[in-house]
Amino acid sequence: MNTFTTSILAVLLLSFATPQVFAQSESTPDVYMIKGKETLDSVATKLIPKYQAKYNKRIEDFKKDLVQWNPQINSWNPIPVFSNIYIEYPYPSYISYPYAPKLTRGTNYNVLNSDSETPLGNKNYTLFAMYTASVGDFQEQIKTQEGSIKSTQNSPFSLGLGTTVLLDKTNRMINSSFYWSSLRSSKLSGDNVTAGELETKAEIGFNLYYQQLTAWHALSFYGGADYEQFSTFNTNDFIDGETLALNQNKIFYATAGVARTFFVRDYKLLLKSSISQSLKSDTTSSRPEDKFDGQRFTLFASVKGETQFTYHLLYKRHMLEGPTKLTINRIGVGIGFVIF
Repeated sequence: MNTFTTSILAVLLLSFATPQVFAQSESTPDVYMIKGKETLDSVATKLIPKYQAKYNKRIEDFKKDLVQWNPQINSWNPIPVFSNIYIEYPYPSYISYPYAPKLTRGTNYNVLNSDSETPLGNKNYTLFAMYTASVGDFQEQIKTQEGSIKSTQNSPFSLGLGTTVLLDKTNRMINSSFYWSSLRSSKLSGDNVTAGELETKAEIGFNLYYQQLTAWHALSFYGGADYEQFSTFNTNDFIDGETLALNQNKIFYATAGVARTFFVRDYKLLLKSSISQSLKSDTTSSRPEDKFDGQRFTLFASVKGETQFTYHLLYKRHMLEGPTKLTINRIGVGIGFVIF
């Protein structure tokens, strides 16, 4: 085989093989998925700190490169939602752009997440704090007789701390948060029952979730574990003549949920809902049968503008059975702050 023929075969082999080699390379460039109202200007402004060593503050150069690297984008103002764009040089120097893998809209590549609560640049985590005020309504159905008992546990303030950790700069992440709630004094009232107030102990909670973002209608799914510690009255014992007291309940849950993001002008709206099933329960009562088991349902809504502040609403409902049939409804409103 002469040199000319060998050269032609080598070129043809390289032409067909290179795209596959590049597509499977571990050093493929970062891809950015558009998940809201974004333009060429907003994307360049948000991402240029990640490439400061290359561009410094030359944002116009960065914008020109973005346009050149992404001929599949027909409109940059705004960019179609769920479009994927290269934000780094998308091909080796020995290959021209047409041989770089073409990005398609909605495909889940190794994406640098564009959600405003998740970190960008070289960080793969974020930390946030929350304050919430809430009212809690406890309704107990007595099993041994007709009638219901009510109590309230209102919280003037709850303090929370949470974090999000991205996994390999993709749409997969780990979310975790912890909260502590100070509660006002509470008393029992209901059918032929009136009792004095008791100081309730603080309520605490913790969760750990795995979350997967999708390109389908800005939905994400999450699941994991929850832990709650809260107080209830010894209602049955009190009705039988014993001294009024509080029991501490500790419940571990398995949780599954769904979230969706909306954009209204410059504001991002996040809606989340979840359902939890108790896995393990404990009580400070001397009687093991006083443990509560059951389900918990939550709704959460937050609004975020261009600042680091968020504003949120919370609704939480417990449907538990133990010494009584207990239903808890809690509604809260609060403010959050993205620390970094």
